[in-house]
Amino acid sequence: MNKYIELNAQKQAITKFNVNYPTMDSLQNAGLLLNPDTIVVDFDGDNQAKEQSIIEYIKNTYPTLNVETTRGIHFYYKKPQEITVKSVSDVITASGFQVDYKTGNNSYVVVKQNGVERNRSQELDLTNLPELPHILYPLGKNKENLSNMCDGDGRNNSIFSHLCNVRRKYPTLDIKEIGEFINNNIFTDPLDFRELNNTINSVLSRNIEAEQKQSKPLQTISAIELHNKELEPTKFIVDNMLPQGLNLIASPPKYRQELANA
Repeated sequence: MNKYIELNAQKQAITKFNVNYPTMDSLQNAGLLLNPDTIVVDFDGDNQAKEQSIIEYIKNTYPTLNVETTRGIHFYYKKPQEITVKSVSDVITASGFQVDYKTGNNSYVVVKQNGVERNRSQELDLTNLPELPHILYPLGKNKENLSNMCDGDGRNNSIFSHLCNVRRKYPTLDIKEIGEFINNNIFTDPLDFRELNNTINSVLSRNIEAEQKQSKPLQTISAIELHNKELEPTKFIVDNMLPQGLNLIASPPKYRQELANA
């Protein structure tokens, strides 16, 4: 059963989330409470000229409950078990465009404002939603938005770097399919077919697993852990003079020559 909370005109919750309503009929401004199994993908104009074409593609290819907003649209999906998705803004998806994500027990989405329910494709029902499609999998913040890239914008390098990142995070996804989707639907000026194929093959030929093993994160230790750690006694190469490990033996300039001339 749906749970609604009362919002103010600025779309902020008026009460705590445990104070909720089974319907929004009595509320002037209402938010629908989400749950950990539901993820809402929010498009709000971050992809400029390509925004509407991406939205229409998703509507037609991955239909689900969608609700119009003042700046874009919300798509409702079931969260896949094999990936981690959190409520976060300005994230680049596996397919190269930017969205916001909303999910979890402490999240809500606006469904009614100033006494008017927002337009939606079907009844508000969080059960039996289709699973989040792979093109909407989150890749991460601080990644490059590939939407609207034109000839001269470095599309080849950008899609190569992007697809490598996708392979690192989601090794089971079809890189060729994602690359072709980006080229046909995200770029304003698509790459030549041969150029795109060469780039995709270069991505697929990289040994991502070996690269990840070589770039393991630095192992650190806190000062308190170091203070409490039981260390082995120092071992010397030369007794009480030269310990094992990193050493530097130095002398004044021309010291050896002076000894020879003495």
